[in-house]
Amino acid sequence: MVCRICTKYPEKIDDQSQGSARGVLARSIRSFVDFNRLADSPASWLAFKMADGKVTTSLLRSITFSLVASLQLMAQASTARADHASCMEKAKSYFSEIGQLLSKEKNWIMPFVELNERYSPLEDCDTDLLLQEATQWRYIQPIIYNPHAKAYLVRFWSDDVTVEFAYDSRKKKSRAHSAGWVNK
Repeated sequence: MVCRICTKYPEKIDDQSQGSARGVLARSIRSFVDFNRLADSPASWLAFKMADGKVTTSLLRSITFSLVASLQLMAQASTARADHASCMEKAKSYFSEIGQLLSKEKNWIMPFVELNERYSPLEDCDTDLLLQEATQWRYIQPIIYNPHAKAYLVRFWSDDVTVEFAYDSRKKKSRAHSAGWVNK
Protein backbone atom coordinates (compact mmCIF):
# COMPACT_ATOMS: atom_id res chain seq x y z
CA MET A 1 0.00 0.00 0.00
CA VAL A 2 1.32 3.41 -0.93
CA CYS A 3 0.97 6.51 1.21
CA ARG A 4 -1.56 8.76 -0.57
CA ILE A 5 -0.06 11.94 0.81
CA CYS A 6 3.42 10.76 -0.26
CA THR A 7 2.37 10.12 -3.85
CA LYS A 8 0.42 13.38 -4.17
CA TYR A 9 2.89 15.62 -2.36
CA PRO A 10 6.34 13.94 -2.27
CA GLU A 11 8.02 17.31 -1.63
CA LYS A 12 6.28 17.51 1.76
CA ILE A 13 8.09 14.44 3.06
CA ASP A 14 10.60 15.46 5.71
CA ASP A 15 14.09 14.08 5.16
CA GLN A 16 16.11 16.59 7.15
CA SER A 17 18.15 13.99 8.97
CA GLN A 18 20.03 12.12 6.24
CA GLY A 19 21.07 9.13 8.34
CA SER A 20 17.85 8.63 10.25
CA ALA A 21 15.37 5.89 9.47
CA ARG A 22 12.82 8.56 8.64
CA GLY A 23 15.19 10.16 6.09
CA VAL A 24 15.95 6.83 4.42
CA LEU A 25 12.24 6.05 4.24
CA ALA A 26 11.54 9.48 2.77
CA ARG A 27 14.17 9.01 0.03
CA SER A 28 12.82 5.52 -0.75
CA ILE A 29 9.28 6.83 -1.05
CA ARG A 30 10.44 9.69 -3.28
CA SER A 31 12.27 7.22 -5.57
CA PHE A 32 9.24 4.96 -5.64
CA VAL A 33 6.98 7.86 -6.56
CA ASP A 34 9.37 9.00 -9.30
CA PHE A 35 9.59 5.46 -10.68
CA ASN A 36 5.80 5.05 -10.67
CA ARG A 37 5.40 8.27 -12.62
CA LEU A 38 7.77 6.91 -15.29
CA ALA A 39 6.69 3.26 -15.22
CA ASP A 40 4.58 3.71 -18.34
CA SER A 41 7.62 4.15 -20.58
CA PRO A 42 11.01 2.44 -20.22
CA ALA A 43 12.56 5.15 -22.40
CA SER A 44 11.33 7.92 -20.11
CA TRP A 45 12.59 5.95 -17.11
CA LEU A 46 16.03 5.63 -18.73
CA ALA A 47 16.06 9.33 -19.59
CA PHE A 48 15.07 10.15 -15.99
CA LYS A 49 17.84 7.97 -14.59
CA MET A 50 20.40 9.48 -16.98
CA ALA A 51 19.37 12.96 -15.94
CA ASP A 52 19.57 11.81 -12.35
CA GLY A 53 23.17 10.72 -13.02
CA LYS A 54 22.61 7.14 -11.94
CA VAL A 55 23.19 5.51 -15.34
CA THR A 56 26.79 5.48 -16.43
CA THR A 57 28.01 5.89 -19.96
CA SER A 58 29.23 2.29 -20.02
CA LEU A 59 25.74 0.99 -19.29
CA LEU A 60 24.33 3.11 -22.06
CA ARG A 61 27.01 1.78 -24.42
CA SER A 62 26.19 -1.79 -23.37
CA ILE A 63 22.51 -1.27 -24.07
CA THR A 64 23.26 0.28 -27.47
CA PHE A 65 25.68 -2.51 -28.36
CA SER A 66 23.13 -5.15 -27.35
CA LEU A 67 20.44 -3.57 -29.50
CA VAL A 68 22.74 -3.30 -32.52
CA ALA A 69 23.98 -6.88 -32.10
CA SER A 70 20.43 -8.18 -31.80
CA LEU A 71 19.36 -6.38 -34.95
CA GLN A 72 22.33 -7.76 -36.87
CA LEU A 73 21.61 -11.31 -35.72
CA MET A 74 17.98 -11.01 -36.77
CA ALA A 75 19.04 -9.72 -40.19
CA GLN A 76 21.52 -12.57 -40.63
CA ALA A 77 18.96 -15.16 -39.55
CA SER A 78 16.47 -13.93 -42.13
CA THR A 79 19.02 -14.11 -44.96
CA ALA A 80 20.87 -17.21 -43.75
CA ARG A 81 18.39 -19.66 -45.26
CA ALA A 82 19.14 -19.89 -48.93
CA ASP A 83 16.57 -21.15 -51.40
CA HIS A 84 16.73 -24.66 -52.87
CA ALA A 85 18.16 -23.65 -56.26
CA SER A 86 21.11 -21.74 -54.81
CA CYS A 87 21.86 -24.65 -52.46
CA MET A 88 21.94 -27.07 -55.37
CA GLU A 89 24.24 -24.77 -57.35
CA LYS A 90 26.54 -24.56 -54.34
CA ALA A 91 26.48 -28.37 -53.96
CA LYS A 92 27.28 -28.94 -57.67
CA SER A 93 30.21 -26.57 -57.45
CA TYR A 94 31.40 -28.25 -54.22
CA PHE A 95 31.21 -31.75 -55.72
CA SER A 96 33.00 -30.57 -58.87
CA GLU A 97 35.88 -29.08 -56.89
CA ILE A 98 36.10 -32.23 -54.77
CA GLY A 99 36.46 -34.27 -57.97
CA GLN A 100 39.15 -31.96 -59.35
CA LEU A 101 41.15 -32.03 -56.12
CA LEU A 102 40.86 -35.80 -55.65
CA SER A 103 42.15 -36.40 -59.17
CA LYS A 104 45.29 -34.31 -58.74
CA GLU A 105 46.10 -33.76 -55.05
CA LYS A 106 47.81 -36.68 -53.34
CA ASN A 107 50.25 -35.25 -50.81
CA TRP A 108 48.58 -32.18 -49.30
CA ILE A 109 45.38 -32.14 -47.22
CA MET A 110 44.97 -28.37 -46.76
CA PRO A 111 43.24 -27.73 -50.12
CA PHE A 112 40.49 -30.14 -49.01
CA VAL A 113 40.17 -28.49 -45.60
CA GLU A 114 39.92 -25.05 -47.24
CA LEU A 115 37.36 -26.39 -49.71
CA ASN A 116 35.21 -27.68 -46.83
CA GLU A 117 35.44 -24.33 -45.04
CA ARG A 118 34.30 -22.50 -48.19
CA TYR A 119 31.31 -24.72 -48.86
CA SER A 120 30.15 -25.58 -45.36
CA PRO A 121 27.27 -25.72 -44.58
CA LEU A 122 24.97 -26.71 -47.42
CA GLU A 123 21.51 -25.46 -46.39
CA ASP A 124 17.95 -25.90 -47.65
CA CYS A 125 18.74 -28.49 -50.32
CA ASP A 126 16.12 -31.01 -51.31
CA THR A 127 17.62 -34.14 -49.76
CA ASP A 128 16.78 -36.51 -52.62
CA LEU A 129 18.13 -34.16 -55.28
CA LEU A 130 21.29 -33.48 -53.25
CA LEU A 131 22.00 -37.20 -52.88
CA GLN A 132 21.20 -37.82 -56.54
CA GLU A 133 23.63 -35.06 -57.54
CA ALA A 134 26.34 -36.51 -55.29
CA THR A 135 26.04 -39.93 -56.92
CA GLN A 136 26.86 -38.44 -60.34
CA TRP A 137 30.49 -37.79 -59.40
CA ARG A 138 33.41 -40.13 -60.02
CA TYR A 139 34.76 -40.51 -56.48
CA ILE A 140 31.46 -41.08 -54.64
CA GLN A 141 31.28 -43.98 -52.19
CA PRO A 142 28.09 -45.68 -51.00
CA ILE A 143 25.99 -43.19 -49.05
CA ILE A 144 25.23 -44.31 -45.49
CA TYR A 145 21.87 -43.49 -43.88
CA ASN A 146 21.33 -43.23 -40.12
CA PRO A 147 17.56 -43.65 -39.54
CA HIS A 148 17.70 -42.51 -35.90
CA ALA A 149 19.38 -39.20 -36.74
CA LYS A 150 17.71 -39.00 -40.17
CA ALA A 151 21.11 -38.08 -41.58
CA TYR A 152 23.11 -39.22 -44.59
CA LEU A 153 26.88 -39.63 -44.66
CA VAL A 154 28.17 -38.62 -48.11
CA ARG A 155 31.74 -39.73 -48.84
CA PHE A 156 34.16 -39.17 -51.72
CA TRP A 157 37.41 -41.18 -51.87
CA SER A 158 40.46 -41.34 -54.06
CA ASP A 159 43.32 -43.74 -53.45
CA ASP A 160 44.85 -41.24 -51.00
CA VAL A 161 42.24 -38.82 -49.63
CA THR A 162 38.68 -39.00 -48.30
CA VAL A 163 36.26 -36.05 -48.13
CA GLU A 164 32.92 -36.44 -46.36
CA PHE A 165 30.02 -34.64 -44.75
CA ALA A 166 26.75 -35.50 -43.05
CA TYR A 167 23.44 -34.07 -44.30
CA ASP A 168 20.64 -33.81 -41.74
CA SER A 169 17.38 -34.27 -43.66
CA ARG A 170 15.25 -32.82 -40.82
CA LYS A 171 17.21 -29.58 -40.48
CA LYS A 172 18.11 -29.54 -44.20
CA LYS A 173 21.67 -28.64 -43.33
CA SER A 174 25.07 -30.28 -43.74
CA ARG A 175 27.46 -30.71 -40.85
CA ALA A 176 30.74 -32.41 -39.97
CA HIS A 177 32.58 -31.64 -43.20
CA SER A 178 35.93 -33.38 -43.00
CA ALA A 179 38.93 -34.44 -45.03
CA GLY A 180 41.57 -37.01 -44.22
CA TRP A 181 43.95 -39.63 -45.49
CA VAL A 182 42.70 -43.01 -46.66
CA ASN A 183 43.92 -45.85 -44.42
CA LYS A 184 45.87 -48.29 -46.57
